[in-house]
Parts: sequence; C-alpha cells; structure tokens
Amino acid sequence: MTPVLLLTSMAFASAAPAARTRLGASVRPAHALRAALHSPATPLRSRQQRSGSRAAPAWRRHAVSMGDGSPSSASSSSSSSLVEPEIRKLSYPLDVLVVGGGIGGLTLAKTLKMAGANVRVTERADIETIKLRAAGGPIQLASNALGVLRRIDPELFKRIQTECTVTGLRNNGLKDGKTGDWYLMFDTKTPAKKRELPPTAVIDRPDLQQLLIDDLGNKVTCGKTMVRYENLAGGGVDVHYSDGSKERADLVVGADGIWSQVRAQMHEEDKKTATYSGFKVFAGICEYTPHDIKEVGYKVFMGKKKYFVATDIGKGRVQWYAFIGVDANEETPEGAEALTWLHDDVFGEWTNEVREIIAATEVSAVENRALYDRPPQITKSWSDGHVALVGDAIHPMMPNLGQGGCMAIEDAFVLADELAKIDDKSRVPEALRAYRWRRQVRTAAVQGLSRFGAEMLLRFFDHPMRVEMEEGKMMPRVVNFGYLGFLMAAWKVLGVLDTTFKLQFNYLFEEP
Repeated sequence: MTPVLLLTSMAFASAAPAARTRLGASVRPAHALRAALHSPATPLRSRQQRSGSRAAPAWRRHAVSMGDGSPSSASSSSSSSLVEPEIRKLSYPLDVLVVGGGIGGLTLAKTLKMAGANVRVTERADIETIKLRAAGGPIQLASNALGVLRRIDPELFKRIQTECTVTGLRNNGLKDGKTGDWYLMFDTKTPAKKRELPPTAVIDRPDLQQLLIDDLGNKVTCGKTMVRYENLAGGGVDVHYSDGSKERADLVVGADGIWSQVRAQMHEEDKKTATYSGFKVFAGICEYTPHDIKEVGYKVFMGKKKYFVATDIGKGRVQWYAFIGVDANEETPEGAEALTWLHDDVFGEWTNEVREIIAATEVSAVENRALYDRPPQITKSWSDGHVALVGDAIHPMMPNLGQGGCMAIEDAFVLADELAKIDDKSRVPEALRAYRWRRQVRTAAVQGLSRFGAEMLLRFFDHPMRVEMEEGKMMPRVVNFGYLGFLMAAWKVLGVLDTTFKLQFNYLFEEP
C-alpha cells in the first residue's frame, strides 16, 4: 500500500468528470450563492451588495481544540498571528481576465485584486448549472491551502474560519472495509501545528464561492464561453467568445478546469486528452451522526478495487464518496438502483457503518462521475505570451490526497507574487515563466503521488490476512490467505503506513 491512498474526498470536484449524472430531480438549495446569480448580462454581486455580511458561528461543532479543550482555541490560535496580507503590490497597472469561475479562478482574481490589478472573471457555465454545482457539497481545505489564504487576506481567512467544520484536530485514518478495524490513524495536527498552519477543515462550496467573490464586485460574468485567444503584437490578448463578442486584457489566465479550452489551444491538443483513472465515484450527503464523531473527523474504509470515504461536514451531516474500480465503458446503475447496488452488492459484506450511511442518503443527494487526470506537464509550457494556466487546467490530479483545489490556491499566490516582481506589463511573459518554475516540481510530485495511490489501490491492495476462530470449531482459519493479504498484514504490524503518512503530510503542508 502507498501513503497516498488518502481520503480526500473533498477534492472530488477537482478531478473533473468526463460526464456527470444527477441522480434524481431535486437538488439541495445553494443558499449562500443563489441570491448572487444573475443572467449573463448581469454579473454576480458580492455579499455586501446583497445584504451585508451574515453572522456565522465560530468553528463549527465538533471542532476539537489543539490544547486546552476549548473549541474556540482552534480559531484564536490560528487568528492570533494575523497582521497584514503578504501579497506584494504591483508597481504598474495590469488588466487581467480570468477564464473560469471555480475555486482556483476566484482565488486568483481575489489575490490579483489584493495586489492592485484590475481583474474580471468569465465563467462558461450558465446560472442553472452553477446552482447545481454549488449544491454539490463541501470541499476540503488542507492546512497548506488555509495557510496561503491567510497570507493572501487575513480578513478573508477569518471569514472562512467561521464557515468551516474542522477535521484536522480529530483522529483521521484508514479502516478495513469489511471488519471496520483501524489500519492506522494518521496525524494531520502535528505537522500543521509545527508550521503554525490552521488545521485542515471542510467548507460548503457555495459559502467559499461567495466569500471569494465578496470583494470582486460586478466582476464575475456567467454564460460566456471562450473559443479562442489571440496574443497581440504590441502586448496584451484578445479573447473571443462563442456569442461573437471579444474583450482585451494585458494578461489572460485559464482557470477553466481539466477540459480547459485555453490549455487545448496553447498545447494544440484536443480538450479530451485526459486519461481515465480506472475509477468511477459516487458521492452523496446524508443526515447521519457517527458514534465516534467527537473523536474522528474522517475515515477511509479500504477494500480491493474500491474504497469508501466518510467525512463529518457539520450540521449533523456526513459527506461520502464510494470509489469503485471499473472499466471506462462499463455501465453502472443510476438513480435509486445505484443506491441499492452500492448498499447490497458493492458494499454488501462491509461494516455496518458504511451501509448505514448509504441507506440514510436520499436519491436526489447523490451524483456520480468517472475520474480523469493527466500526467505532469513537464515538457509543455504553462504559458503562451501573455496567457497562463492555473489549477486543473495545467495539473489535474486524482482526489487521493485532497490537494487539487489546494494546489490551485497555491498557484494563485505564486503567480501574483511573480507578477509583483516585474516593473512593467511588457515583462509579463518573464513573470509567467518564473511562476512555472516555482510550481512545476511541487505540482508534479502531488500529481504523481495521487495517480500512484490510485494505481496501487486498483492493482495491488487487498484486505490484510488474518486468523479467526469459527464458531463450533477447534481450529482457527486463515482469512484472505495470499501474498497481498500477507503483505498488508505485515505492513500494518511493522508500522510502514504510519511512517509513510508522516512523511506525506510533512511534504504536503509546506507552503509555496
């Protein structure tokens, strides 16, 4: 087994689908974002423009503290060092167009605005699609991403804190899917505390989206599909849209996901060149309170060619992900049949907790998708003239580490930092090249670890070999006898997994 067979469910959205299927007709209201959605002719409004900021509780329930037992200590310890943003100011005027209104694009827009740039965002999805996407559930913000957000804007970070449910201060880890026994509990608290980073947390997607657009004003426009860009001889870029319109900027950044149109043009490739991972994933949200919720934030139930992630997301809810190894063309059930199939067949012999979570889920609260990624873009450029790529557009990854969105947030900080080092917009291409060299090794490593984890699970993982007594018999029997079962049992006894996870988190929690 590998250190990268982690949960991380919360990056589910960042792995990007070839196709997404809604199971059922109704969707959960996107409460924080719904009121901000307008027609393509009317950009999104910030929260202040709508109704002023709303009160929210401090770190939500089950936020166990690091030290003194007070739930508020997590918030206060993270906030005590807040002073000024660490974003350098630009010394020249810069007009930036961000293509893509996901978490990466909005974070970049926020960061560049803090640096003094004039920024606007276009998003190809229409309003109804955005409502569905916003209802897709919480996402994970690991300690490294939260640390970067704090450096970008301490006030934004404090507002994010009030919306989060902390998982990183509780026990988390891997369990045997059949027996429910722990393989190991891993420690995300110590490496975060060592670096004075906030603990890993989850946040509802619409809440995070709204917080990121708060300071952008009328700068986010939906329903605009970019078809091509054109670098101009005198500097700057023209962006052409499917409706025949175009607009000009000094810098264009493609934050438009794994199927990026910006990347496709830059690399002269078809948009559909991503690689199928071997996994399809079903995701759902349900009202469920695990018996160990005060002690455990998330748990990953492991099995052969499948695993099941369950995460506390606050308000008495659990978000779950069922990753299943299937061929790309293999059909899987949908709707109510999908839940029955998961409950009775896929996880029919697994521990009761997994099956109880599935049983507590409404059909309308489930979606599925196939998972895709790309290998690290070592030989291909991250920029073309005054055009750059961030996030999944340049380094899409499997969700095994929960770092897809976190890497996009780091990209935003580094790109803004490099743009602040130059003294004129004619040197933008130079800054974009420097951004690539600062980010390429780290993102390639995380991409590789994420894919390696998926491959190991799909091809080599099995339940550990164990000895158990049968009722009415004198002699014990060996369960799951074989080299993979023996290897898993040996790794568990020798503490191999514990060591590898410590190394993993120490690397992931390094800030850019």
